[in-house]
Amino acid sequence: MNQDVQRAAFNFENYKFTEFFFKYTPIEGKITYDVKFDPKGIYKLKTGNFQLTLDIIIAHSEDRNHVIGSATIVANFRFDNATSKDDIPSYFFGNSIAIIYPYIRAFVSNMTTQAQWSPLLLPLLNLSNLEAHLKANTTEEE
Repeated sequence: MNQDVQRAAFNFENYKFTEFFFKYTPIEGKITYDVKFDPKGIYKLKTGNFQLTLDIIIAHSEDRNHVIGSATIVANFRFDNATSKDDIPSYFFGNSIAIIYPYIRAFVSNMTTQAQWSPLLLPLLNLSNLEAHLKANTTEEE
């Protein structure tokens, strides 16, 4: 076993979906989707809790104005040693979104399947480009 492996500076505590919308639109043929993200963060200084709020919009690739679904997920992470937002390691901002994306994919797939529609399978995505956006949209609270 590699002795150089270090524990992450944060723990994933929990998540919940606070909003979900999906409009069934029967379309023939293979459909591809675009998924847009709007991440925001609040770092709570007293508790070391980082609350990530991720808004997701799902639209048809051919007609990006044709929104078929949206969701908001709130995930909580905990830091043991960060005393300010500046102490949060830069890798956290990209990884936190990548950690919760599989939960989003599963939730959307399950909800559409249980509604007796064809399952909506969101694509695998490289979410590293959202790191700067989340970092810029993170604030601190006492």
